[in-house]
Amino acid sequence: MVIPSHIRILEFSDDLEDEVLRLLIHERWNVWINLRRGMTAPYIHVAAMVSFIFLRITCTFPFLIAILVSYLLAAVSHVLLTYLLTDSRWSSMNNLAEIHHQDGGIVYVARDRIGRHRRVVGLVGVERVSLYNAHLVSLAVRRSHRNMGIGRALMDRAINYAKDTGYRAITVHVVNAGTEYDLVPMYKRQGFYVSDTTFWTSPYLPLLRSYVVTKDLKMT
Repeated sequence: MVIPSHIRILEFSDDLEDEVLRLLIHERWNVWINLRRGMTAPYIHVAAMVSFIFLRITCTFPFLIAILVSYLLAAVSHVLLTYLLTDSRWSSMNNLAEIHHQDGGIVYVARDRIGRHRRVVGLVGVERVSLYNAHLVSLAVRRSHRNMGIGRALMDRAINYAKDTGYRAITVHVVNAGTEYDLVPMYKRQGFYVSDTTFWTSPYLPLLRSYVVTKDLKMT
């Protein structure tokens, strides 16, 4: 897919740091998606039941009110927990200027040049891990500009940079909590494979599972 002509992909500059960080915060976290996924996790219902029993024993809430309050407490706790845990994972990726200026690292941004939307609409970074290994960081596209091929173009640019720099493999750390899409299949379509599963891997905590996906650059 060819990206629209009004979208330009260029290298990061320091004056764009605040804008790209805002894009990361707003586009990679969605409370409603997080809650919808949370309702499929048994631990939320267990937490709600414990809260319900506690409220019925210690308070005089009517039955239906106690159920509503219990699920509200469980939902709020779930959102805060997944946000704090995933945010701690993302915090190391947020110093984009440092990544861009490091030896063997770069950050690309996609900018829309039309009207009031003349702003950063996507970004991706390549961070040096070792002499032969790199890490793909902060891949994000603004919701209003998705399905235009921007994410694929950014990823292709980053992978080509990694190849030209001499890296033999590039990895991505994927946490699916609070995001709109299951990102692992997307990376698999681009030639990545799951090389490690970390975090909490219990089926009772599926939203907090994280993956390391890897692409072997020697084979492409």
